[in-house]
Amino acid sequence: MIRSRKPTTLTPITTAIFVLAAIAALAVLSIGGGEAEAGITHTVFVNNDRFCDSAGSDCSQPHSIQISAGNTVQWLDGQSGGTHTVTQCTGDGTGCPAGGGFDSGVKSDPKAGYLAHVFPDEGTFFFRCQIHGNSMRGIVMVIGPATDTPTPVPGTPTDSPGDDSPTATPADVPKTGGEPGSGGLPLILVVLALGGALAVAGSSALYAARRR
Repeated sequence: MIRSRKPTTLTPITTAIFVLAAIAALAVLSIGGGEAEAGITHTVFVNNDRFCDSAGSDCSQPHSIQISAGNTVQWLDGQSGGTHTVTQCTGDGTGCPAGGGFDSGVKSDPKAGYLAHVFPDEGTFFFRCQIHGNSMRGIVMVIGPATDTPTPVPGTPTDSPGDDSPTATPADVPKTGGEPGSGGLPLILVVLALGGALAVAGSSALYAARRR
């Protein structure tokens, strides 16, 4: 007589391993996606006696570039045969380098570029080549990140001159979960974790019932 074999089932431990592995993979993808959205890098080329947008070109000085806060500017070698610096200065060019400012030091045709600098804050930053002085200089203008402007809702009452009636102030609502990228746990991971717990519990119950 041939006995039928019982179907093979996953043990609770095996099920838990699969669920946790899936959650870990999604967490890695989520972190990698956040890093891919980091600040933009802008390039300034260091030519023979000019800072310009393109390599080997001639452009007026001071060379100006506008970026958003959190972006990076890299100064790359744009023309061989030159020796330069990329040095932050005060607005009038007398303070070079500025206290705590960036400075590449003297370099000649650096293959890896002269300097890369992150600008986390808004402001206007001046730089020049210490060898060529104010004839070779530039400006980095850093503006704040774009913000959403609220759109007025039709029919919403507004204050008028002479109106002393009190204005309602919205109550502060506690925030939970965190903003994306601020350390809050992504919703998809919470759902997967709950689903994994239910899967493990169901598998455990089924496994126990079949062993009876």
